[in-house]
Amino acid sequence: MTLGESIKKARIEKGYTQKQLGELCGMADSAIRRYENGAAKPKLSTLRRITDALKIHIVDLGPTLNFYSVEELREDLEKSDKKIKITFSTKMPDSVEGKKRNNLIEIFNELSSHGKDEAPHLLYAFSSLNSTGQSEAVKRIRELSKIEGYRKDDPEYDPEYQKASAPESKIIVLPYFRAGVSAGSGIFILGNEAEDEIELPDLPEYEAADFAIDINGDSMEPDFSHDDIALVQQDAELSPGDIGVFVINGDAFIKELGENELISRNKDYKNIPIHEGDNVVCMGKVIGKVMY
Repeated sequence: MTLGESIKKARIEKGYTQKQLGELCGMADSAIRRYENGAAKPKLSTLRRITDALKIHIVDLGPTLNFYSVEELREDLEKSDKKIKITFSTKMPDSVEGKKRNNLIEIFNELSSHGKDEAPHLLYAFSSLNSTGQSEAVKRIRELSKIEGYRKDDPEYDPEYQKASAPESKIIVLPYFRAGVSAGSGIFILGNEAEDEIELPDLPEYEAADFAIDINGDSMEPDFSHDDIALVQQDAELSPGDIGVFVINGDAFIKELGENELISRNKDYKNIPIHEGDNVVCMGKVIGKVMY
């Protein structure tokens, strides 16, 4: 049921015409008609005039507050705060008593983000109770305040506190060659600068890496596949059997170091012999790959 339908239903139950309700509210019957057919939404202050005329409470219209944004509810509360003051007549917990605050907005600002979203709904629901119901609500809230895990001074039970106090995840930033290195026919990279940076979690397996580089091709499968990101340690000593990034006559490869050749671990690819006179540069030892 829409807000307008709820207003219309309550008006009919009270036996009023739109004109009669308008007169009681001090507004034109055309305004009542627009609210009821959904052509306009009354402000909360206007809605209170309507419910006061019908001698009902706003919450009697059903889930009325769902039709208003949190911002609208907060604004309405702030306006109401000019007339409403809260005075504590009994001793409060030290955390509250020491602050000596009785202003509604000041207390509201101390709430968590979730509390600020729920406070307007809670206040409106509270105001719908009679004095006996309000006393019972306060009694139950006081009971909750004595239960471990519900109080503000128990931060270990507060999800927002846990989120805020969680240690920040450290990261490692490495130079990243997106142009890649070949696990196939070779790619020219000699003299290229790192094109980008890559952020990785601060894990032991990543700490020794000096740069990262894309792999193009599948000649090193099953250990390295196309589009893997290899992690390379510069100035590391390589022995036969180690995998490295090699530049041969300007073309870059990721291969296993052999005696006089660079070895492809995928048997569908030939090894690359190293001839006398070849310009061979080792860019570093491949110590792993980025794991996602």
